[in-house]
Amino acid sequence: PLTDNWRRSRNNETIFEDPGDTGNAAPEEIKMVTEDEIKKLLKGIPTTEGELSTMKIQQSNNWFNLGREYRDQLENNDKSIEAFEILNTRFPGSNGEAESWYYQYIIHKEEGRMDKAQVIARQLQNRYPGSKFEKLANEPGYAAKLMAKENSETLEYEKAYKAFQDGDYKTAHK
Repeated sequence: PLTDNWRRSRNNETIFEDPGDTGNAAPEEIKMVTEDEIKKLLKGIPTTEGELSTMKIQQSNNWFNLGREYRDQLENNDKSIEAFEILNTRFPGSNGEAESWYYQYIIHKEEGRMDKAQVIARQLQNRYPGSKFEKLANEPGYAAKLMAKENSETLEYEKAYKAFQDGDYKTAHK
């Protein structure tokens, strides 16, 4: 019968006293599970080394995306930092590690925790020297350089597209 757990403890019952449990069954009454039933139960669970590594990569991507969404879409910086810390603890060296540290740097800086921001900037400098995220955290004018480069590329594209529309294919190709 369905009862609350505190009532069950008074009756000194255990969960293995039901008539169908194997704990009380004779060995000849126990039904063996077939290989097909085992495969059916384990379907979708990674078993090979390749499947396990694929699962770890997917999980690290999911933690990174979760942290980014918490910050960008939900504006929940605490949960974002928590997700990024889980990513960096469980999956060190993952594809999104440098960017997750940069996100943490930005969040700490926005929240006024400059000491934590500087610790993360040093981590980026030690672990990913010369990377885009390290430069963004440690070089004050680097973001402006990136924007200027992006703007010049956009202007060049617009010039080429305008020349193409005007029929000046030689200039557009150049």
